[in-house]
Amino acid sequence: MARTTAVDKLPPEIRQELNDVLIRTNFSNFDYLTFWLEEKGYPIARSAINRYAIKHREEILGLHVGSRYELASLKLSALQIAAKLSPEHSLEELKKDAESIPEWAIKQ
Repeated sequence: MARTTAVDKLPPEIRQELNDVLIRTNFSNFDYLTFWLEEKGYPIARSAINRYAIKHREEILGLHVGSRYELASLKLSALQIAAKLSPEHSLEELKKDAESIPEWAIKQ
């Protein structure tokens, strides 16, 4: 049976936030993640976060190996939809709009 890690012991909502930050930082900046978790009251070693990120990367991304192009394609498709819906928005506004499209699709 697999050993329960410090990250596994995090409350689900904190682990989801950690996963979101890992994605935003492209699975890097573990010093920041260590500090961030400690500020939230969860002192976890940098190496434990790194091991978690390596072990669960595909699961966190929800994608298969080699699918960076698929992710880029999904982002571009969402950006195209956002541009069609709001042609008057700036690129930064369109990027924010595009981020909400996959979230909406997943919740449906």
